[in-house]
Amino acid sequence: MKEYSASVILGRLFFLLSIIGLVITHKTDFILLILCELLSQLLALMLSMYNMRDIFKVRILGLREFAPSIRTSINIGFKLLVANIASQLMLGQNRFAIESHWGIKVFSEVSLTLSISNLVLIFMNSASIVVFPFLKRIGIEKMRSIFFYISNAISVFSSLTLILYYPLVMIIALWLPQYENSIQFMGILFPIIIFEGKNSILLLTYLKALRKEKFIMLSNIISVLFSLFLVVISIYVFDSLKIMLIFIVVSLGFRMYFNEFFLSRFLSVKMTRNVKRGILLEILLVATFIVMNLIAVSELYKLGVIVALILIFVLVNKADLRKVYEEIFLK
Repeated sequence: MKEYSASVILGRLFFLLSIIGLVITHKTDFILLILCELLSQLLALMLSMYNMRDIFKVRILGLREFAPSIRTSINIGFKLLVANIASQLMLGQNRFAIESHWGIKVFSEVSLTLSISNLVLIFMNSASIVVFPFLKRIGIEKMRSIFFYISNAISVFSSLTLILYYPLVMIIALWLPQYENSIQFMGILFPIIIFEGKNSILLLTYLKALRKEKFIMLSNIISVLFSLFLVVISIYVFDSLKIMLIFIVVSLGFRMYFNEFFLSRFLSVKMTRNVKRGILLEILLVATFIVMNLIAVSELYKLGVIVALILIFVLVNKADLRKVYEEIFLK
């Protein structure tokens, strides 16, 4: 973990310094930006290879010895590759539809919102790097016993990120006043952090630990088809950009709850009344956040309502939060 983090930090730091240098010298040509990105990735790769230099000293196996391992790796990797492509298409097909139907100006405003949301998700997804080896170490029985506790805890913590929306709105309004429409778009799309956060940190990590690569692939393909169906409806039935953005949140929520339901079946654990209540509160919080940002009320009033709902969410899941703390940090 330490070496991996060092390579990523070094690559990103090189890219950041390169961008600053280009901005200072007024050489912001896109080809130079791409070259800086490639060089930063190459630098990270070289550091990783140096840290793994011992692997090149081992004996080279014959074809018969490593052929079964290659077959297994390709079988697993192909499923995850298809799943990853399908996952990217969930937002990608919406971007293509927005650009072709509403034009490049609207597309750029929506892309800004998605980029800011993805920035928050990058920090949240970093936790999955730590969660995966933890789950592989504790065993299936322990995974069963703490699944819903962790699920509710992640829901609570990811819901707290909704409060970030309000300072971000102020920053965008001051920094990029020409992107005024992005603020309203962000008010619709920002809750994807809740769904994508839990899906990436917990559900996909659990499924990978259980070696359910095939299910991950099928889940993403089904979700992409469902998302495509909603794209067609939003364009040819409603012809509304706002409805399309709401449908993006709906499709990502569908995938998360689809994965959670089947994962609970794989683990043979039943949803308790408290879990179902938490899911309803989670959906209510997301729906309220979107509605509050579509109606004309003051930002302070919106913030007050969202904070009140988050506090209720925390109180309802207080026992689960305590259980997760005891299981992970005190043992």
